[in-house]
Amino acid sequence: MLLTIAWRNIWRNRSRSLIIIGAIIIGIWALSFINSWMQGMGEMYVADIINNQTSHIQIHKDEFLKEHKSEFVIPNSKKILTELSQTQGIASMSARIITNGIVIAPRVSKGVSIRAVNPADETEVVNLNNKIQEGDYFNDDKRNPIVIGQSLAEKLKIKVGKKISLQYQDMNGELTAQVYRIVGLYSSGNSKLDEGIVYVRTQDFSPVFKNNGDVHEIAVRVNDFEQTKTIAKGLGITFNNLKVQDYEEVMPMIKLFDTQFKTSGSIITTIVMIALIFGIINTMLMAVLERVKELGVLMAVGMNRIKVFGMIVIETLLLSLVGLPVGIILGFITVVYLNKNGIDLSSYEAGLSDFGMSSMIYPSIDPTFFVSISISVFFTALLASLYPAFKATRLKPIEAINKI
Repeated sequence: MLLTIAWRNIWRNRSRSLIIIGAIIIGIWALSFINSWMQGMGEMYVADIINNQTSHIQIHKDEFLKEHKSEFVIPNSKKILTELSQTQGIASMSARIITNGIVIAPRVSKGVSIRAVNPADETEVVNLNNKIQEGDYFNDDKRNPIVIGQSLAEKLKIKVGKKISLQYQDMNGELTAQVYRIVGLYSSGNSKLDEGIVYVRTQDFSPVFKNNGDVHEIAVRVNDFEQTKTIAKGLGITFNNLKVQDYEEVMPMIKLFDTQFKTSGSIITTIVMIALIFGIINTMLMAVLERVKELGVLMAVGMNRIKVFGMIVIETLLLSLVGLPVGIILGFITVVYLNKNGIDLSSYEAGLSDFGMSSMIYPSIDPTFFVSISISVFFTALLASLYPAFKATRLKPIEAINKI
């Protein structure tokens, strides 16, 4: 009976009920959009770092990570690469020689990190060939080709086809210089990163660098992203004399970035829920005050205070239960649509690239979000109903009936 009475009561003032239901719907939809936006940005950020910088797993000699000296190469690199190629779950790998040097152009010089790679292997790990904006990706047999970042080319005031000089110390500590011709300009989406890394071929660089076939870094890409940590742990046991790191260990800021997004989402959710609490309290309190006489009569004819309390609580919960599924459906449809089509932020591409973020965001959301938001809305409505319900139980039947 209480349920029937409560249902009829919420529609006695349709405008007020529809306003609070609308507020619940908009709140749930907004939270779905904001949380999916943040999760999408976080996923794109992680994907960009994996695809452009770290790969899923990296292997180094521990001393190289601490001191970044050229002498700390991975011993028996070829043997390790062979073992990795036979390891289940690994999709591809790229062996890199890494050293610091200076790129000298006709007008400007700049310190850079030099990466000597096998072009075909590097393509499988970080898709560098797909990031070429001008020129080619080591597609011919030109002598000493080099691929540099588009933002670095702007700093050096140089174009594709021009020659530049690389100066660095070889494995013996001797200062060495090589002349390279720019064959391509790449853009990874991170302008700061692009300014600091240049790519050359191992076959051109290795004989002069005198590394005897050993490398400083092996970047590994796995078949299943969810298995990254498991595979990294297994490789750490297999190659216990080397430092095996997954992408989060290589780039700790990834975890911090993800934590910040989750924290921001929780804060926004809390703010919306608090606003919703006050909105519901205001609405239900108005409903109680408008029905003082009616409530007095009900109490006078035998409805006890517990039932009055329960009726107000049920009315509040019914309002939330009407708005909840509509908000969830709208939120789900919005997220699915945006996940498929993306949000184009190309107008802000320059600013986003400074933070290493893509200009296309594909919002996504964990399905459990809708479960947690449903529970949150339910308990928010329950909490918001307590004060109006308590206020109703404090009415004195005689005074309520005689109230003007």
